[in-house]
Formats: sequence, structure tokens, C-alpha cells
Amino acid sequence: NGDKAAFETLRKAGKSVVLCVNKVETDSDRATVHDFHALGLGEPFAISALHGHGVGDLLDIVVEGFPRIAK
Repeated sequence: NGDKAAFETLRKAGKSVVLCVNKVETDSDRATVHDFHALGLGEPFAISALHGHGVGDLLDIVVEGFPRIAK
């Protein structure tokens, strides 16, 4: 499976990964987010891009990983 190969490549790269799971609109959707733990890429971060839920928090997490530039 191509997805599994991509996840394995990410794991082997040793880089920081933000695992984002989209389309989490309901409680039953939220329950499936934990299935993504099996990928071994860290804590999955649930969002709903359609409703904007979690998107701002996701951006904060991603930006934290950017290198700091001295002024």
C-alpha cells in the first residue's frame, strides 16, 4: 500500500511530523482518530476544515516547529 510506504518513509526520516486527521465533525469521527496511533507518527491531531474546528490550534503547532529567525 502506498500510504503505508509513505508513513514508513516519514518514520525513518527522523523529522518532526504533525499528523493531522481531517473531517472530524462528530463524536463517532473523533473515536476513529485514535486508529491513526497505529501509524507510529505521534499523537493524531483532529480537525474539521469544513467547520474550522482545530485549524487555528493546528497552525500554532506547525508554526512552533519553524526555525526562529533572529532580528
